[in-house]
Amino acid sequence: MDPTTWQVLPCAIVVAGVYALARIPVRLAVTQLRPLLWMLTLIAVFQVIVAGWERAVVICGSLLLAIALALLVTLTTRMTDMLDAIVAGVRPLRRVGVDSDRVGLVLVMTIRCIPLLGSMVARVTEARKARGLSFSVRALVVPVVVGAS
Repeated sequence: MDPTTWQVLPCAIVVAGVYALARIPVRLAVTQLRPLLWMLTLIAVFQVIVAGWERAVVICGSLLLAIALALLVTLTTRMTDMLDAIVAGVRPLRRVGVDSDRVGLVLVMTIRCIPLLGSMVARVTEARKARGLSFSVRALVVPVVVGAS
């Protein structure tokens, strides 16, 4: 057995400990991570077929833990503080022509648009179901793109 397979468990314990230290309820953490399960399942199946179950555990475990840590940061840090940190981190790139304020503006607009696009996709999906239509990528993407523009 690959030694890196067993290294995922201590990392998971550390991440769970950090969640406990931040006083994030287990239910909230599970709710945040649940949408990833289908993607991790597909990746796991592919990895088992291609590289074996040990590699699947390492890849999927690492992805899950990295995303869990990213979610923890977003759950415990105000958005303005994160954006200020990103703008300050990008500021040294002014020497090569990167405008840090513009990067911050783009991030704010992106963060604001994600829930809007999500609600638009939900509305289009509900309309499709109300009409009794089966799933079609075209029937989903076209109204969302038109509505977003």
